Amino acid sequence: MGGRRDTRIIGDYGNLWNNDLVSYNGVSNVVHLENFPHMSIMVNIYSDETNTTPVNGTINFEASADGEHWTFCSAITQNLPQGGTSEAHIFETVGAKYVRLVRDDSDTEPDVYIRASLQSKP
Repeated sequence: MGGRRDTRIIGDYGNLWNNDLVSYNGVSNVVHLENFPHMSIMVNIYSDETNTTPVNGTINFEASADGEHWTFCSAITQNLPQGGTSEAHIFETVGAKYVRLVRDDSDTEPDVYIRASLQSKP
């Protein structure tokens, strides 16, 4: 039998947004992937703090090598909520060290409550 591989998963519930009130261009917390490239992102968007009314929203995915300079990733973004949906659960593999989400609706859209979590593993 081979050696045992590290299967630790990083990431906590709500580590990007934890039912936070998010405005247009609102930026989530940054998550350090800790060299675990296989990630799962879960997003839910609501109009109310009690999360009873899902609403549509547009979420962008950004990645960074240093946590300061951010790059938009269209391939991952297209699978996140994009105007006509309020939730997503996607699986992706990335080589970046840091990731975050950005709300990208119209600046006339009302604020929304977002729950977004990222978990990754080796």
